[in-house]
Amino acid sequence: MRFGRTRKNLTEKQKVKLAWIVQTDPTLGRAYYLKKGLRVIFKLPIDEAGEALNKWVA
Repeated sequence: MRFGRTRKNLTEKQKVKLAWIVQTDPTLGRAYYLKKGLRVIFKLPIDEAGEALNKWVA
């Protein structure tokens, strides 16, 4: 499964697999969503990134 895509760009098969992973292993699912959130923070302007990172860490 390739996770280098945004969720909206996943194929139907990848969406089903991701849903199965989240349901089967909630810890792994949470890790996936935390990683995705961190990627969003890196794309933010510097003045917004600090606050977003603090929220992400919390």
